Amino acid sequence: MEDETRFNLNQALAQWRHGLEGKLTREDLRELEAHLRDHAATLREQGLSDAESFAVASRQIGESKNLLIEYSKIMKTGRYPLMLVSWTLYAISFFLPSYHSWSGLQCAFMQGVFWQQALHGPSQWLSVHYELLTLANMVMLASPFMSGALSGKKAGWLRGLAFGSMILTWAFIATLWLRGNGNDIQIGCYLWATSFAILWISRIPNLEKHRTPKFA
Repeated sequence: MEDETRFNLNQALAQWRHGLEGKLTREDLRELEAHLRDHAATLREQGLSDAESFAVASRQIGESKNLLIEYSKIMKTGRYPLMLVSWTLYAISFFLPSYHSWSGLQCAFMQGVFWQQALHGPSQWLSVHYELLTLANMVMLASPFMSGALSGKKAGWLRGLAFGSMILTWAFIATLWLRGNGNDIQIGCYLWATSFAILWISRIPNLEKHRTPKFA
């Protein structure tokens, strides 16, 4: 009974979380903590004390380092195939008709033309928007080097950048349609924009939620 009263579950959980904070997203950490609480509660129902149930449950979930390795493997199986599809569509789009009779690669090399128009200010919004697409392309080109950031602050940055890039690309296509140029948009342009949507989807938290590591 004395051990029971001295044991502080919230304090024990705080110490357990400390080893994982900054390495997992808050949502993922909350989910893992919920699993730990549930498993400890099950052990208490089997007759173990609070201290014993927490010790057994935390031991069965594994050491922080091992848990992170296992968690990363599981997340990779869900995210990487989508990211690979995203990169593949992005690369292919440059070799397909993109706008009118131009390929995606030809459109990409029109920076100089649009830059001169963009210098005239907001009145040339389409040209300004085109130049902003350079930022989206930079995000896509950098994403393979950031793909290891499955959780934490880096993952949040990539997720935010991917979302912003998706908005920029699809807003550009919408603008072309509103200006009456929609019929000139070819398959390459749609594949290019779709690649950003898939990149963003691949970074959605808990994409593999149903595959959260289970207790032994």
